[in-house]
Amino acid sequence: MLRLLIDQNFDQDILRGLAHRIPNLDVITAYDMGLSAATDPELLAWAADNGRIIVTHDRQTMPDHVADRIRSGEKVSGVVIVPQQMQIGQVIDDLEIIVMCSSEDEWENVVRHLPLWPPTSNSPEESPTRTVIPSSLSGRATNPNK
Repeated sequence: MLRLLIDQNFDQDILRGLAHRIPNLDVITAYDMGLSAATDPELLAWAADNGRIIVTHDRQTMPDHVADRIRSGEKVSGVVIVPQQMQIGQVIDDLEIIVMCSSEDEWENVVRHLPLWPPTSNSPEESPTRTVIPSSLSGRATNPNK
């Protein structure tokens, strides 16, 4: 089971729903760890040092900070980016699948954008995205179809 770090300003209703769904969920919040004022690079460093996948709504700056960290040769434990407008039930469903069905090593240097699957259409515009860090940056190839 994955170990999560919940970013500042993440929807606490989602966290409560996920904890209800997975009673033994290994999750901590940035606030719990005294990181509520931490920058994205500080959160990424803390998460990497502690083997935690970051769950965030920050789709604006977090992906760039992940790329910067990897470019500098530093590990990223993984990041899940959740759109704020996504239905809470679908977010909880997707996070439950991620937490229960993947392992920590699958997340190294990966940024995953929810939803896992498009709601109703197969159009490329609505397809889920996974940011794959090029092997030249991460030191290994990553298969986007995993």
